[in-house]
Amino acid sequence: NVVRMINPSSKDIEELMSKGLKKIERATIIKGTVVSVRKDEVFVDIGYKGEGVISLGELAYPVPESADEVVSVGDIIDVYVTEADGTSGILLSKVRADRELAWDKLQEAHMRKIPIEGKVLQVVKGGLKVSVMGIEAFLPASHADLKFVEDLSSFQDKNITAIPIELDLDKKRVIISRKVLLQEKRRKEEAEVFASLKVGQTVQGIVTRIVDFGAFVDIKNGIEGL
Repeated sequence: NVVRMINPSSKDIEELMSKGLKKIERATIIKGTVVSVRKDEVFVDIGYKGEGVISLGELAYPVPESADEVVSVGDIIDVYVTEADGTSGILLSKVRADRELAWDKLQEAHMRKIPIEGKVLQVVKGGLKVSVMGIEAFLPASHADLKFVEDLSSFQDKNITAIPIELDLDKKRVIISRKVLLQEKRRKEEAEVFASLKVGQTVQGIVTRIVDFGAFVDIKNGIEGL
């Protein structure tokens, strides 16, 4: 058999190169591998003929000072394709991908009462703005702690654990509660304390309040006896 070498045209080469490459469509979420990290941008291999680019503002919310605070070379991440065929190349957004996927996770957390992590962004009228998986949630002041907290400034920039208590996918609104989790924790602690106590048993405690009819004593983790 004779093998004949053919000189392919540039169009033929492009067609050959395109085979095996996945099609990249705008407004879709795909996975990619971080191949380069600069201070203000990240390059991602998405299995296409060119690498995708994530600007610093599209990398995380709130916006970090440097990209290496968020990702490292070799990380596999979800990205949202914001531009696939423009003159600027393939533009990606990790923020948008995280948000789209986060709504699914928030819906599951709301239905199954699963605790979620968040960071307090700002103290506002009536409560706190909290970043949860890249989504801005609202934590009412009445749900910040077991007892009402007048000054919420102590929560600023703190990481907290809460649970979604209201979720509106159409309006993209989520309300979370720290109080609900603390109440559940308190119920478990009370059950453990009550189970360990017996009539006639001697325990140590701290006097927390003195009233006309007696004294309240903290016997463990804020659980009081009279």
